[in-house]
Amino acid sequence: MKYLEEYSRRGLTYDADALNAIAGALHTDRRIFHLWGAPIRPYEPSLAGCHRPIEIAVLWSHQQPARRRIGFPSWSSIGWEGQISWLGTFKPSEQDSICIRHAKAGDLFLHQFPVRVLTNMDSADISQYLEITASSASFAVANSSQIMFSTDQAPKFPKDCMVVSLPWRHNTLVFFRPHWDIASFELESGTHLKGIRLRSKYVDFWGKDFEVVLLVVPHDDHYERVGIFKLPVSHQALFGQHRETDKVTQLDSYVVCDTDLQQQTLEEVDKICRSDTDLISYFYSPTERYWEERFVRETIVLG
Repeated sequence: MKYLEEYSRRGLTYDADALNAIAGALHTDRRIFHLWGAPIRPYEPSLAGCHRPIEIAVLWSHQQPARRRIGFPSWSSIGWEGQISWLGTFKPSEQDSICIRHAKAGDLFLHQFPVRVLTNMDSADISQYLEITASSASFAVANSSQIMFSTDQAPKFPKDCMVVSLPWRHNTLVFFRPHWDIASFELESGTHLKGIRLRSKYVDFWGKDFEVVLLVVPHDDHYERVGIFKLPVSHQALFGQHRETDKVTQLDSYVVCDTDLQQQTLEEVDKICRSDTDLISYFYSPTERYWEERFVRETIVLG
């Protein structure tokens, strides 16, 4: 993945050379393969019945809005011209699966891939489209200037940045500040984006539990990625983050507001949490069901 980070800092004369320019570097480690420039570590079964799950590097973010490269998938970093940083890797499973279409082998699920299948693949036979079966939700787009920030807290978001929101508990909304792949002028306040929840739960620097949401928009007969952010999956991660820092540069910055877009104070959020028996049980027991009522399971074609 370090090769792709370094590669993303460079410019190319011709967009069509994007894959060939990085393919050689990716092939220096024979344990790593790639799908359209996205590094992938294959599923490895063992005689003991244990195995290392497959991992695919699609959890990256842009530091600044990037330019889309035509001819390459939006889920791969080579589909964009712009510097990237890595959040980690996604581990497909039966619960959250990724299926690719191969011209000769047909439909292949990544979590079932043995090494021998990938080693014999010709990239020209692999479709640019991923069929992702996972949970998704509709996120409303807003401008941070619409939020009435509490006077006793430093604003979490810069002025006039684009954010997304999701209903939470007791008539409140949680606003998230994504890392966008596209420029803010391409987003319109009041519209909705689909968010794909990839449940490869991991723990951040502060020990908080998070998952990742890819924000996508419809494009012809498929969806394309336009942003990414971290989703806290426990009360401890969501509420505890209020007490950590007000740095707006963090990917997981968020604000809790009422339906009038008035930011809730720490005391008001704490009161909501303490009055909700479900949230109390989540505080010490992080669970994937934290946002479950907001998401529905579906299959999305991502190009």
